[in-house]
Amino acid sequence: MHILADGGAPVILAILVGLVGLAAAVAQLVLARRLTLVPLIVAAWVTAVLLGALGVAWSGYEAGRAVAMVDPAEKAVFIARGVSGMLSSGQVVAIVTIVQVLAGAAAITVRGLVAPEGGAR
Repeated sequence: MHILADGGAPVILAILVGLVGLAAAVAQLVLARRLTLVPLIVAAWVTAVLLGALGVAWSGYEAGRAVAMVDPAEKAVFIARGVSGMLSSGQVVAIVTIVQVLAGAAAITVRGLVAPEGGAR
């Protein structure tokens, strides 16, 4: 779980928001004719991306803080760890967001086919 620790709390929150978005997409598939969860699905996409960006910034801040406290001979190691953490955070959130967007897009498409605009609200 080192990858999750690199991004800190924002990456863990992004994963949780991603799971909420996936749950909303599944609920949208089940309840396509009764109600629309499209705003919740789209809000989960945006929130996951913003939290992912915050996780990347968090990793960069931690790396910069660590670099400020070590002697010049060891700075390259800490910079490399920081960049590695930033990339790890970005990758985790990118995977979560891509899966969430694919599931949400499928749910929105099915809703559009099953319940046209004049239908459920």
